[in-house]
Amino acid sequence: MPSQTYLGTKDLDQVIRKGQEALLNSSDPLRTLKIIDTIQKLGIEHHFEKEINLQLGRVGDWDTAEDLFATALQFRLLRHNGWPTCSGTFISHLIGHYIEF
Repeated sequence: MPSQTYLGTKDLDQVIRKGQEALLNSSDPLRTLKIIDTIQKLGIEHHFEKEINLQLGRVGDWDTAEDLFATALQFRLLRHNGWPTCSGTFISHLIGHYIEF
């Protein structure tokens, strides 16, 4: 029979606190976006709503002009979380940097 690991409420609270600290202490905008993306992919974003909104407010105006991945991730996360963002910025990034005439 496979062994099962049980996380008690105390352990879960510790994991949530450590995740909140990691998110709030992240100073690199791309790392912050990746943390938010991972939290949402794991389906535990309801534990981090306040921290996610705070960080999205901080990285919402971050200039990702040189990095298509960062631009796409920023655009998707802002849109997914209800932040106003313009698709024109994303499209102009594609036209200006990745489509050669």
